[in-house]
Amino acid sequence: MVKPRNGLHTAVVNGLNQEGQMPILRALGLIDKYLTGPWMLWQGEAHTILETSDIFTSVIDKITQADSTSLIHGFDETAFSTSGKKDDKSRKLIESTQYDDTTAEILKLILDEAKKVMERQLVDYLPRGQFHNPSEQLVTKAASCNSNNISGERVFAMWDARSNQSKTASINKVSSKTTFKANKVHQRFLDGKTEEEKAAIISQATKEGGRDRRTRKEKAPCWME
Repeated sequence: MVKPRNGLHTAVVNGLNQEGQMPILRALGLIDKYLTGPWMLWQGEAHTILETSDIFTSVIDKITQADSTSLIHGFDETAFSTSGKKDDKSRKLIESTQYDDTTAEILKLILDEAKKVMERQLVDYLPRGQFHNPSEQLVTKAASCNSNNISGERVFAMWDARSNQSKTASINKVSSKTTFKANKVHQRFLDGKTEEEKAAIISQATKEGGRDRRTRKEKAPCWME
């Protein structure tokens, strides 16, 4: 038996030693293997928000059709149509126990609530939603819009790191560099230009930046000088 090292560890160990908690923990483990784990892996792939409609629709259909009693004994395919991972944790989760019926009931409750939340939050991307069948023009316009809020958290982290690296840089400069990096300007725009075109664009941007700084300085209140 592992000796608890802190308060959180103690709480986890105590929970695991309570038989009544095991069906809940098992159901949550199966949800991770069937839905949330594959979701996080999928989110790491290159998708824009307008490319997710069919995927979200398929996931909700799979959750609707999922048989919780069957899921507790294992599944070959996750809600994202990927292969069910077969590792030691997965095998332990699908071992039959005296709490199978309770686990199945809890699993059904969780999946039903997950479906309700997804249908509410993703309504614009599901059938009859305004972005379910976007036009080519809208797809092109939204090419830089990622499929999740992970990118937003990543941008904040990038901004914080750059701000700490350049403590004397202005907020505007740090924000501009972060935006340049996050929007993949090189990949989406500059890489398609010749060296002469790149030089001209960068030169023009430098001039515009200088004018912008002078304008902001002139308009800045005296307490900011």
